[in-house]
Amino acid sequence: MTDAELNTALYEKMFAEQEQFKDWLLTQPPEKILDRSYEYNVREDFLLALEQDDLTRGQIAALLATPTPLDDLFHTYEATETHHMEEVWSCLESLAEYRKAEQAVQEERLNISMPEMARMLGVTREKVYTIIYNDKNAFEFVIVADRKRITKKSFQAWLHSREEKKRSQPVEPQPTETVKAESAPKEAPPVKEKPVEVRLDKPSYPVKEAAILLELPQKVVYRMVQSGDLKALTINRQIRIRREEIFHWLYDRKGQSKLRGEN
Repeated sequence: MTDAELNTALYEKMFAEQEQFKDWLLTQPPEKILDRSYEYNVREDFLLALEQDDLTRGQIAALLATPTPLDDLFHTYEATETHHMEEVWSCLESLAEYRKAEQAVQEERLNISMPEMARMLGVTREKVYTIIYNDKNAFEFVIVADRKRITKKSFQAWLHSREEKKRSQPVEPQPTETVKAESAPKEAPPVKEKPVEVRLDKPSYPVKEAAILLELPQKVVYRMVQSGDLKALTINRQIRIRREEIFHWLYDRKGQSKLRGEN
């Protein structure tokens, strides 16, 4: 027999064995069929592999001499350590990350960041934090990529309510008489505080020093920490802000200033 004829003979023998296994499997109860379905599919893979590649004459002769080569192949494969579960887990993780990124994009379309809100209102980011602090119940917040964002729905509702409030306010008539204002008593000149020097190599800073580096009032920094837009940690009951978080915020604000045409 030629090599091709030997390969065909082996394939026909294994195919007949698979058909016999299939006929037996179909006579079993449903739970038994499910239990052995994995075995059936692996045996099918062996037949497919035999269709695509050829064995040597010695290998074919050895398998032809075996009463049940397909059954022996399955049990050998079953006892062999494979990376099947690692591949399954890798596939699971890849799909989860893809769906996570996909959902993040969808969520971003439904929400706006603090800088985006500032651009839409034509105000500074500091003013946005003040607005949110004063009207905190008017906004809905979500966390996207570890950053707090405002839902567009709540932002549009707040804009609408603000416009309605402006329209409902009566216009006060201007006084016709000019009233000379009394001169206010002179106040003592404020005492200038000695500027605080802040080192740039510290791993974290208290709110006072962070406000100096950010060039913001301390109240605004506290609001940013409370809203989650500036990550902070508590050490010995003192709020401290990491240097990387401050530099990230400064870099982000510098980029937004360029977008608004500020120097």
